[in-house]
Amino acid sequence: MDWFDRALFEAAWLTLAGGAELPRLRVVEQVDSTNRIAWELAAEGVPGGAIAQSQTAGRGQWGRVWQSEIGGLYLSWAIAISTLPPLLVTLLSAGGIARQLRDRAVPVWLKWPNDILLHGRKLGGIKTEVNPREAIAVVGVGLNWCNPVPATGIALATDPDARVASLEELAAIAIVGIQQGNHWGQTRPMPDVLADYWELLETKHRSVSVAGAPGQVIGITPTGELRVRLQGGQAHTELNCPPGAVQIGYPDPFP
Repeated sequence: MDWFDRALFEAAWLTLAGGAELPRLRVVEQVDSTNRIAWELAAEGVPGGAIAQSQTAGRGQWGRVWQSEIGGLYLSWAIAISTLPPLLVTLLSAGGIARQLRDRAVPVWLKWPNDILLHGRKLGGIKTEVNPREAIAVVGVGLNWCNPVPATGIALATDPDARVASLEELAAIAIVGIQQGNHWGQTRPMPDVLADYWELLETKHRSVSVAGAPGQVIGITPTGELRVRLQGGQAHTELNCPPGAVQIGYPDPFP
């Protein structure tokens, strides 16, 4: 695999993970979806994941096709989740990855529930699939590295201030972030974990729309839903909104 240097990945992993055992990572050039490979590895009973140079059937939120052009990071990772619901796994994974990137001078923010933003543009997204019977989740991550991006996107390799040297280091950052975020979710009080997530949220206090009605984001529920206070008339109604129930645009104009 001349596009992915395992030696660079292993060096980054050993630095980030404090000497933890190297993860089981299957590297392929092209696949329908890295999530499928991660589920296969999980069925074998060994935690691990997969990374691909490109995907032919990558899936985003709401069944959308995830554009997987060569140059981006397309990674799926299987984790044990105990009783965490899928939405919280997504939030915890996003928070863990964001903190790892911020440690490397990448000033990312989070757009609820599953987008990672850089300078107001989409750097990447997360999709979580769960097998509740086995208490396993597969977290699929797409991050723009040097691939073509739309007007609302940004590629990390183009940011001159980011202290991320390679796609291999970005892969290690993503895996460590997923593991760390979900470990916090299972070992720390959830209000504390969500308070940390809230501080990373570009969406906090934003004006949003719920079924055409204007509102303002005021918090996150214990299960990861967005708390919105509707505005209008003399009464203010508070709603707990699952993904898809609230419309949140990107910052305009972009910073």
